Amino acid sequence: YDLPFTVISFTIILDGIRGIVSRRVTGNKLPADIKQNICNLHTGDRIFIEQVKTRNSMYNIFKDAAPAMIVVR
Repeated sequence: YDLPFTVISFTIILDGIRGIVSRRVTGNKLPADIKQNICNLHTGDRIFIEQVKTRNSMYNIFKDAAPAMIVVR
C-alpha cells in the first residue's frame, strides 16, 4: 500500500554547544526561531526529531513515525 501521511506534530531538539533547545511543534513546518537556531549550529551539534505524529486524511488513520537524528557536518 502507498498511503500518503501528513505530519501533524513533532518534537524537535537541538543539542549544541550553546545548550539544548526543545520545542513541541504542531503542524509540519519548522517555526522561524527554530530555523534560526539551526542556522547557528556548529559541526558536531545534533538535531533530534521525535514523537512524530502523522495522519492519513483519506482513511483518518493516525500513526507514529520513526524518530530521526542528524549530526551537523
